[in-house]
Amino acid sequence: MEWSDARLVAECRRGNQQAYAHLVDTYQRLVYSVSYRLLDDPTEAEDAAQEAFLAAFRGLDTFREGAPLAPWLSRIAHNHCLRRLRKRNPGTVSLEEQPLPDMEPLGQRIADPAPSPEDLLTQSEIRAALESAILSLPVHYRTAVTLRYLHDFSYAEVSEALNLPLGTVKAQLHRARGLLREQLETVWMEAYA
Repeated sequence: MEWSDARLVAECRRGNQQAYAHLVDTYQRLVYSVSYRLLDDPTEAEDAAQEAFLAAFRGLDTFREGAPLAPWLSRIAHNHCLRRLRKRNPGTVSLEEQPLPDMEPLGQRIADPAPSPEDLLTQSEIRAALESAILSLPVHYRTAVTLRYLHDFSYAEVSEALNLPLGTVKAQLHRARGLLREQLETVWMEAYA
């Protein structure tokens, strides 16, 4: 059975448990990913993801008809995680930013269909360094980077998911790329100096 976002929402509103299970199955990776990248704790991310899905279920009446589910669910997860972070460290989460010009995306994915063992090791090291660099970003940058580059959201979808102006999202991504570049250059220099 083909489930569009509109049909999923309509069926969930009617109380169709199969539709809700499909919604969770479809979007659990995204919601967990957003939660983990913000919280940096797998157990807490699982709890936050569950809370986000419960909040989404309770808030289905507020979902804008015809809108995509992914940005809406991402926003719910993001907001739940920010509340958790504020409780963890009161006064440390700030979303204030100034827009800057946009830059090119972080980079291209490796397209070699049959990498050598050495390439796999290098790719694994790069992935680990990138993951560590992303987790070191300020909270408000992590979510934008996760949605844009790990889940292929458009700038407009990231803007909608984070409930931020498009210029702010572009500025956050610009700054995040600069921080990531600095971190990865440092790692590279240390590894190959």
